[in-house]
Amino acid sequence: MRNTIVTAALVAALAPGCFYDDGGVDPAEASPLLYRLGTRAVLDLQDTSHIAITATDLDGRRLPSIEADIVDGVAALRATPSGVIVVDALEIDLSDVEVPAGTLSPAALQVTDLKLRLGVQLATVPTWSEDRRHAVGTGSADLLLEWALVIDGELTPMATRKLEASPFEIAVDLDDNGNVTARITTSVGGELSRFLDRIMLSDFTMELDATSLPEVD
Repeated sequence: MRNTIVTAALVAALAPGCFYDDGGVDPAEASPLLYRLGTRAVLDLQDTSHIAITATDLDGRRLPSIEADIVDGVAALRATPSGVIVVDALEIDLSDVEVPAGTLSPAALQVTDLKLRLGVQLATVPTWSEDRRHAVGTGSADLLLEWALVIDGELTPMATRKLEASPFEIAVDLDDNGNVTARITTSVGGELSRFLDRIMLSDFTMELDATSLPEVD
């Protein structure tokens, strides 16, 4: 029943509407971040973003060579008239990793085309600061991992893996120049997945810093 009530509340909050009534208040001044996100903001991930996951073999030995790093990524955020912040998209490119020889096969294997993305939109009803330039909130969404193996020189796409209902924390800010920054984090403990019953993945954390500021050469 509780899930039904929460879902209904979010549907109502996501419904179209007007940011303000006809009271003559300038929305850009009354609620600057809400107004800015009303037109959607696409943010680039920054170098301070990172993920961590523990990979171990059957004997419990850690395999740091198959723990990927963030290479690039974007996040798209918007706000509804009622103040719900929605992460429309989150796409993260990860580095290739190598599975050592003897772990899954006699020869070393390369894992490539690693991508993390949201399976569904992430919505939160945040707490807004008094000046309406900052908002923090929590929510949950599925994270999908896409990947492929290079076997004997040939690329073989593998089944997408899902991290269901991952808990997220979101903090969004608007500076005086109209630039949006966001910090999106999640942490899931315990065993998450196994590769061919030979490699165990566990204790996943992700901390993303994203901004609409243009890159400086």
